[in-house]
Amino acid sequence: MAKRRHGQEAELPFVALMDTMTNVVGVLTIVLVMMGISIAHSVKKILTDLPPATAAQVAEAQASIDKTKAEMAANEQILASLSSLPNKGDIEAELIRLEAQVKEKDIKLFDLAVLGKELSAKSDERSKNEGELSALITECDRLKALLDTTPVPEAQESTFVRIPNSRDLPNDASIYYCYVRADQVYFVDVISAKERVMGEFKREERNLINQRIKVPRARDRIIYDQMKVVNFFAGKPMEVRGQKIYVPLNKTWTGLVMCIDLPKGNGDASLADMENPKGRFHTLAYKLSSFPKVVLMFEVNPDGFATYLKAREIADRYRIPCGWEINGSTTIMTSLDLETNRLEEPPPPPPPAENPPPPPPKRQLD
Repeated sequence: MAKRRHGQEAELPFVALMDTMTNVVGVLTIVLVMMGISIAHSVKKILTDLPPATAAQVAEAQASIDKTKAEMAANEQILASLSSLPNKGDIEAELIRLEAQVKEKDIKLFDLAVLGKELSAKSDERSKNEGELSALITECDRLKALLDTTPVPEAQESTFVRIPNSRDLPNDASIYYCYVRADQVYFVDVISAKERVMGEFKREERNLINQRIKVPRARDRIIYDQMKVVNFFAGKPMEVRGQKIYVPLNKTWTGLVMCIDLPKGNGDASLADMENPKGRFHTLAYKLSSFPKVVLMFEVNPDGFATYLKAREIADRYRIPCGWEINGSTTIMTSLDLETNRLEEPPPPPPPAENPPPPPPKRQLD
């Protein structure tokens, strides 16, 4: 009796478990049914609320589908062609074979980096040349414009000059100079200027000696200190007829020269003054004609030829012996009668030319 009661008590929990599980399954079944009903209702509502598709929308959707299918077909062809390409191993083997051929045949390969630099340099050079060409074209256009606006110069009338037969210059002639520039003439009395310079030198001579050399049965040879002589004249500014006189250094030689600078501006007479019979140039020519053994040497600047012709006409009228030379300088130089020490050794003479130029023309009267 006791064992039978124990078996009945053991069966009760299993029955309760089964009841509980049955209830849970039933509840879940009901929940699933309700969810299905709710989802079906929602889908029906969505489909009901959607607007009906138009013919254009249907056509557009069909076109999109056709386009997608065409792209898919193209991609399939590409994939099919890729399958026929060589694999990595074949490519590496081909590269090894080509490198062997390059070494065997000594083929020169181009260095892309070097070519790039050369291309860049050529490009810069081309840009520079283009800039220079543009500047030249601009300058050419400017010059053409100036040429178009420049009046054509009128040819000057020819001037006929009578040149007498040349004569030698006397050794004891007293030479005076007349410099001609543009329409001005400058009378230069070199003789008076040199007498003044040497007179100042004689008064200071004893303090300027550098060396005295005894000469048998003759006067001593005196060599003066070049630096002292030049400094002496630098401290004594001199002028003759308003023309500045100075004595510069002559370091590589043993002689000094006296220089006369022509003043700027108007000279002793102008071309207009020469047209006046009582003008200044006529007066100068008259006084000069009274000097013994006088010679008037014209130094003519290329721009003063017409003025020279008028001055020469006046000098010939007063029977003054004359000569002329082309000279563009504004400084007159003549040697001083003294010997100085040499401050620097002269440079070596140049080698003789294969075809030496002809000697300069001899100074003559005409």
